[in-house]
Amino acid sequence: MNLGKLLKAEVQRVAKREINAAVKPLRDLTKRQRNEIADLKRTIRELGTKARSDRAKAKRAVITSEDKQRRFSPTRLGILREKKGLSLVELAKLVDISGPTLTRWLAGESRPKPEQLQRIAWIRAQGKRELRRELDGLKG
Repeated sequence: MNLGKLLKAEVQRVAKREINAAVKPLRDLTKRQRNEIADLKRTIRELGTKARSDRAKAKRAVITSEDKQRRFSPTRLGILREKKGLSLVELAKLVDISGPTLTRWLAGESRPKPEQLQRIAWIRAQGKRELRRELDGLKG
């Protein structure tokens, strides 16, 4: 009887040793994978934070560079149109708006959006030839 218990205990001990030897590489692998997953999550979190920060910096830079206060005057727009030798339709095409909208701007009934003010500033910076080339590019 005592021999049976001893034999049973020895079999259990050997079996436990064999099982542990077989499972240890799997345990080690899972541990490494958990650590790697934690590292990847940390990296993702850091990159997300950096991306948000970079986006905010870029947005601030764009706002400061584009947010140069552009003033609008219907009279000055009419003078610009005459100076560049543009018809109402041509100026509307260059600013990418409709003719009636341009007419309302010139009458002082409405104002251009900031993007349109940038486009007007671009037109102001161009010469007549460049504007003609741009119009030809828009037509064809």
